[in-house]
Amino acid sequence: MRRLSNMGNSEKFRMAKVSSIQRRATQKVLSVNAEVEIGSNAGRVWSLLNEEGTKSVKEIIKRTKFSELEIYLSVGWLAREGKLNFEEQNNEMYLSLK
Repeated sequence: MRRLSNMGNSEKFRMAKVSSIQRRATQKVLSVNAEVEIGSNAGRVWSLLNEEGTKSVKEIIKRTKFSELEIYLSVGWLAREGKLNFEEQNNEMYLSLK
């Protein structure tokens, strides 16, 4: 591999451009993977609510072993699809399917 100090400007520009393309491609793959994972997690939350009915967010976290972030991403996914009812009781959020 050549050192940057030994390269001409056009070669440096080409390497920077390739690096930028690789970075965007990597970001796109990560984005697709994240979307698939969030959708899969949302499916698990939906299945839990479908099988067992209304659950608090704390109960869902316990049962799925998802992080709080993963739960809220999943809940957002399901809410965007119009699949959830929300009810607050004693400062705790409960979820059920519509």
